[in-house]
Amino acid sequence: MAQTPHDTLEQRLLCDEQILSTLRAHTTTLEAARHIALDVIASAQANLDAIDAELAQTHERTEALQRATNDLRSSLRRRLMEALPLELLREIFLELAAEPDELWTLLGKGQCNYTRSRLPFLLAATCNRWRDLALGTPALWTYIAIPPPSLQPERRAFWYPHWVQTLLQRSKTYPIDVLLPWSEASWSTDSYAAQIVSSIGNHAHRWRRFEFHIPEQYMSAETANSYRRPTPLLEWFALFGPTDGGSALEYSLPAPRYLPICPRLTAFRSEYIDLMLAVPRDPLVGLTVLEFCTTLIPCKVLWDLLRSAPCLQSLIAKFYDLGPHDLRESAGSPVPLVHLRKLVLHREAIAMFATNVSLLSLPALSSFHFSGDWLENNLHVFLQAFGGTITEFGMTDCIIDLDMLSSLHILSNVRTLHIGEDCQVQDDLLQAFAIPDEWLLPCLEELIMDGVEIERGEGDGLVHLVQSRLAPHPDANGKSPSTLRKLTIINSPKIPSWLIAELNFLMGEPVPVCDEDYEEKVLSHSDEEEAQFTDSALGADAEESDDSEDENWFPDAEEEIAAGDEDGTVSSTSSQDEDDI
Repeated sequence: MAQTPHDTLEQRLLCDEQILSTLRAHTTTLEAARHIALDVIASAQANLDAIDAELAQTHERTEALQRATNDLRSSLRRRLMEALPLELLREIFLELAAEPDELWTLLGKGQCNYTRSRLPFLLAATCNRWRDLALGTPALWTYIAIPPPSLQPERRAFWYPHWVQTLLQRSKTYPIDVLLPWSEASWSTDSYAAQIVSSIGNHAHRWRRFEFHIPEQYMSAETANSYRRPTPLLEWFALFGPTDGGSALEYSLPAPRYLPICPRLTAFRSEYIDLMLAVPRDPLVGLTVLEFCTTLIPCKVLWDLLRSAPCLQSLIAKFYDLGPHDLRESAGSPVPLVHLRKLVLHREAIAMFATNVSLLSLPALSSFHFSGDWLENNLHVFLQAFGGTITEFGMTDCIIDLDMLSSLHILSNVRTLHIGEDCQVQDDLLQAFAIPDEWLLPCLEELIMDGVEIERGEGDGLVHLVQSRLAPHPDANGKSPSTLRKLTIINSPKIPSWLIAELNFLMGEPVPVCDEDYEEKVLSHSDEEEAQFTDSALGADAEESDDSEDENWFPDAEEEIAAGDEDGTVSSTSSQDEDDI
C-alpha cells in the first residue's frame, strides 16, 4: 500500500522528537559537567587568592627586612666612618684633592678642572662632622679656577666673586693655585671679572701657581700694578696677552719692577706683552723654564735676567715686532747658561744671540729650534758656535733651500730633525741628504714633517733621503750615516698620497699621517665630556637653558656660600645630620 503524505510527516515528527530527546539528555550532561568545572574553578581561584595574599605579605616582609638590612649596613658603615680618627679622615680628604691635576700639567696649557673645583664644597656639604673638618683644612680650598664670567649667564656669573672670596677666606694663609683662561672673554672695570682679579691680586703673597690668559682691553699700567706685589711663594707664572700683540702696556724707563720678590720661581712665561720679571737681587736658582714674547723690553734687561738664572734649562725667546732698539748690541759681560738644554729662538731673537756668541756659554745645549728667515746669516754664526752639541734641531715658518747647506753641515750630532709648520722645503735640498762623502746630518735617526710643503720637485728628494738612510753603505771614505728609524708626516696635505704610499713601503710600516683638525675636534669633544657632571641642584636649569657648556660647573655656589659663616654654622639647605652621611 502506498505511503501517504500524512504518514511521511508523522515519521519525520517521530524522528525529530527522538533527536530532541537526545539533545536534551546531552544538555543535561553538559550542565552537570559545567557545574563541576565551576566548582573546580572556584576552588582554584580561592587557592590563587590565598597564594596572592600570602605572596603580598611575603613581599612586604621582604622589603621591610631589606630596608632594615640596609639601615643596619648603613649604620655599620657610619660607625666605621665615625670611628676614623679626624687625622686619618683629613689625610683622605687631602689625597682626594692632591695633585697631579691632569688638566694642568704644563704651564700655559691649563684647563678648569670642574671635579677639583667641586670637591671641597661636596665634602663640606655632607654632614656637620665633615664640614667642620673641611673648614679646618685650608689646603682643600687652594684651587681657584674660574671660567670667563662674561661668557656665563648673569645669574651664574653673579656668584663668581662671592665664590672666589669664599675660597680665599677658607684657604687662610695657604699657597693658592690660580687659573684664569679668559682669552675669549670681554673686560670692563666694573665687571665681575674685575672684582675677581682684584680679590686675587690682594693675595699675591700667597700665589703658588698663577696662569692668566688675559682678555683684550685688560692690560694697562694700572692693572699691571697687580704684579708688582711680593710673591714669595710663587713657583709658576704665566701671563698671555692677545696674540695680535695689541697690548696697552708699553715698556718705558724707568721700568716698573714686576714680580720683584719670587725666590721660589721655577717657570715663567709671558707672551705678547711687555711685562717681564724684574732682575732680582739674588740669583733665581730654582728658575728652570723661561719664555718671553715681547717687543720693546731692552736686550740689556733680558741679558741681566738670564745671568740671574744660573740653573735655566729651557729658554724660548720671541719678538713679535722688530724687536728692541739694542737687538744687535753687546751683552756687556759673559752670560753663562751652563745648564741650558733647550733653546727656541723666533725671528729677531736669533740676531740677539748671534751677536753675543762670544759671551755665551751653552755647553749642555741639546735641543735647538728656530723660526723665521735666515736673518743676515745670524743662524749660521750661532750654529758655528754651539751646533756641535745639538741632537735635536727644529725649524718653522721658513724657506729651507740649498743656502742652508753650510749650516746643516755643522750639525754633525743631530739625531732628530723637526721641520715644522709653514716650512717650504725645496726638493733639491732633500736630494742633498743622499749625497755620499758629504753626509748632511750623519747621525739622523728621526725625521718629523709637520705642516710642510715640498717645492721645486715632486718629492723625489724625500724618497732618496729615506732610501739612502734605511740601509746606508759606506762612502769612499769608509763613513756611513746612521739608519733612519722613524719618519712622521703630520698635517701636510700638500705632500701627495702616492708619495706617502711609497714612503710607507720603504719604511716597512705605515707612516703616521695625522689630521690636526680632526684631532682638535676629538680633543675638544673630550674636554666637553670632562666638563659635564651631574648636579641635581642645577639639573633643572640645564634642561631649561642651552647656555654655555661650562654653565653647570659651578659647585652649588648659591647654597654653599649662603650656608653659613666661617665658624661652621650650617643652614638646613647644605648640611645633614651625621646619621645621614
